[in-house]
Amino acid sequence: MRNTNSLINLNSFLSTCSDEDYAWILHIYNAFENNQNSLELDIETLNNITHLKDIKKIIINCCHNFNEKDIDDFLYELKCFKQDINISIDLKEIKNNQRFLNFVSESLLNELRNHSLKSIKNIYHRIVYMIYTYPEISYSRFLSRIESNFSKTLTKHPLHFKNYDNLDFYIWAKNYMDENRSYKSYHYKPTKDIQYKDVVTLVFDMLYIQDELVYEALKKKLANAWYQKKYRKENKGKKEHYYLLPSRTKESLKILSMKLNLEEEKVIENLINQAYVKNCMNHNGQEIYKD
Repeated sequence: MRNTNSLINLNSFLSTCSDEDYAWILHIYNAFENNQNSLELDIETLNNITHLKDIKKIIINCCHNFNEKDIDDFLYELKCFKQDINISIDLKEIKNNQRFLNFVSESLLNELRNHSLKSIKNIYHRIVYMIYTYPEISYSRFLSRIESNFSKTLTKHPLHFKNYDNLDFYIWAKNYMDENRSYKSYHYKPTKDIQYKDVVTLVFDMLYIQDELVYEALKKKLANAWYQKKYRKENKGKKEHYYLLPSRTKESLKILSMKLNLEEEKVIENLINQAYVKNCMNHNGQEIYKD
């Protein structure tokens, strides 16, 4: 097939494109082929590559079967599309920030309301594809609003649960929120430990932007529930007792608590245990007054 010159021109154009450009190039190619299921084909390809630039080889190989006119027409469509691109967001800034990645992806999915897009496994590839191939996103101020919302959230809440920033809490919080479908945390299926924090952070990032009152209510609810859970675990087998102490003794207890960096209850427990060992146990460690 005599298409060498056209292939050379196509290859030359593709060589000037960035890695991110190949997301929309793939989309144009499948649409050019008049595929009714072009979105499904786009998603299938995106899920079977490692890097966006891998699409170039796929496109070139497919175009070997085109005649010269078809390649020229395809190249014309690519040039027209590229000429109209006007992206207002720094994609590299998104790529290197997992929290920003999750926030942008979720914001775009909520705006487009196309569940199929979520099946693009690589979050960055998903974002690039949505930004470039949906005019209502790329040709609007929506991307600027996403950046502004994320900046607002990050400034106000760099960490939503700074007092409970550990893996045990995030796993528990994810499962706790899953019980209420209105929080939508059940949509996310973490496969790695670090992803539990990512999910909880994303849920609260989005809540903060959507409804601050709901954000504050859920945050308080989780913090209280986690405190109660830890309190019950730490005080298992203990009973509450109340004793009247002289003001001087109470003040001494407070000072000891600060000095030892322990809760007052723990200070009392330690003092009683030490006194018991000293006065009620022999040198072999046996209890003298045991019933």
